[in-house]
Amino acid sequence: MYFKSFLFCYLVGWGVIGLAQSSDRSCENLTSYKGLLLCAVDKHPDALKAKLLWQQNQNLIGMAEQRPNPEINSQVLSGKAGDDSYQYTQINLAHTFELGGKRDARIRRSQLQMSNSELDLKLVQEQVYLKTYLALARLRQIQSEMVIYDDALNTFERIQKQYRSRPRMTPEQKAIYAIMDIAASDYRLKRQPLLSEIRENERFIEIAIGRKFSIRKELYPPLRKKWPILSPASSEVTEASLSFKKSLSDLELAQAEVSEANSQAWSDLKLGPTFETQSQGSQKINSFGLNLSFALPVFHTNGAGKSYAEAGVSRAKMSLAATKEIENQQWNLQREKYQDAVKSLESALSFSELEKKHREVEDSFSTGIIPSSLVIEIHRQMADYTKSLSEQENATIEALANIYSIEGRLLSEGL
Repeated sequence: MYFKSFLFCYLVGWGVIGLAQSSDRSCENLTSYKGLLLCAVDKHPDALKAKLLWQQNQNLIGMAEQRPNPEINSQVLSGKAGDDSYQYTQINLAHTFELGGKRDARIRRSQLQMSNSELDLKLVQEQVYLKTYLALARLRQIQSEMVIYDDALNTFERIQKQYRSRPRMTPEQKAIYAIMDIAASDYRLKRQPLLSEIRENERFIEIAIGRKFSIRKELYPPLRKKWPILSPASSEVTEASLSFKKSLSDLELAQAEVSEANSQAWSDLKLGPTFETQSQGSQKINSFGLNLSFALPVFHTNGAGKSYAEAGVSRAKMSLAATKEIENQQWNLQREKYQDAVKSLESALSFSELEKKHREVEDSFSTGIIPSSLVIEIHRQMADYTKSLSEQENATIEALANIYSIEGRLLSEGL
């Protein structure tokens, strides 16, 4: 069993070292959004804290494997018996034998604690992965939205300039001019929060990768034209999720704590050799024997500790059942949400189609076929449409990430 524990730690340790080395290499020269995501998963402060806790818990097995040190105690007495000097010396050496399987139970608990902290690390990494992906996608979306607002402002300014160049405006033209003033002011107000959002997302990414960085357009995840097709439904799919594995590990840890509490009901046995020497006057006596001691279970046999641990098992069992039910429901819910969102995105106008319709309206206005009010309306519709498209894309990304997380393949496959 000890060899298996050592082998487990060795393999997991080298796996983490390999992940860290590959992440360090990807952080040196970020050329794609996938490389940036790999860097963020390893370098984000939350991931670093979880990794340090996991590394700290690796020492738990070594601590649990330690055996009690042998004990030595002695006493020396001297005095007088009449005219004769008297001296008594006793030396006891005792080794503690842990009964009831204490050491094995302690090692098992420490192994599960380490496994638990590794699952916590992966759960944090999943959260970091999704947040970073959404931040990058949002930066790309904001660029598209900013183009819409800037184009509208330029168009309004161009039309208003034409109106101002006329000696006199008709009442209708004055009304259109005023409406464009209001629309332009509205777009400037809507544009400002986008600048703040850019800074927030850029700061988040810099924190995630641990250094200042200029986000380039080639690092944005592209808007998908084709979204992944989901795998068929399976009753065992939720057992691959990290949340389910964490709940299962919590149950195993609670059961290990019950075993440890049961082992604590046994008293430790202390046994070893004893040497005794007595001298009085010219007489000297040497004696050898054994010393033995153990606690008497008079007041308790750790009943409270066992009850506490057994209550923890009941709680862990309920949590495991609830987690499985919730994960199943979420898997079905996220699948439906994802499929509906994908249908909406696949039937939506592309940016090239949107731009084409926009140019057609502006060309018709330039030739005098349509009124300027329709130019205002097309830009308003484009701004609203782009915002809706961004929201729908983000909902699709989150649903897909949740599905992959429940299926246990978000970190291994990515989005």
